[in-house]
Amino acid sequence: MNKIERLISQKRDMNPADCTLIDDHILWLTNATLPQGNYEAISETDTQQRIRVKAVELGCVLWRNNSGVLPDRKGRPVRFGLGNDSGKINKNFKSADLIGMSRTGVFMAVEVKHPGWKSPQNEREKAQWAFLLDVVTKGGIGFFVTSVEDFTRRITNGRPSTD
Repeated sequence: MNKIERLISQKRDMNPADCTLIDDHILWLTNATLPQGNYEAISETDTQQRIRVKAVELGCVLWRNNSGVLPDRKGRPVRFGLGNDSGKINKNFKSADLIGMSRTGVFMAVEVKHPGWKSPQNEREKAQWAFLLDVVTKGGIGFFVTSVEDFTRRITNGRPSTD
C-alpha cells in the first residue's frame, strides 16, 4: 500500500470535517496529478479529491464545501457551509460539494454522487439540484458527477448544465 492509499484508508475512520488536511496532503503528494496505478475510488470523498486534482490539471479550481450544524460551547447551533443560513433554506436549497471557478473565472458548483447514480430522487438531492439549477440559470457552471471521467467530459465538452 503506497502513502496515498494509506492516507485515503485513514480518512475512512475520520470525521469528514477533519479530512481537509489529509486532502491537502494528498494534493501535495500527487503534485496536482492523479496517482499512478489502477485503484477504484472508494467513496464520494475519494472521488471529490480526484476531481479536485483533475480540475487543477484542466485549469480550474475547486474547494470543498463542508456544510452542517454543530453546537458552540454554550450548546447553541452554529451553521457552516455556503448557503446554509437556516434549516428551512437548507431543506430546499443545498449548495454543492465542490465550489470554485472555471479556467475563465466562471463560478462552478459540482455535486459528487456515487457511481451508478442517475438523477435526483430524494428531498436532499432535489435541494442540491435546485442549487445547481440556480447556478446555471445565472450564468455559472453547475452539475452532478459520478466520476473523474464524468467531470472531465463535462468540462471539456463545452458549457455543462444540470441534468
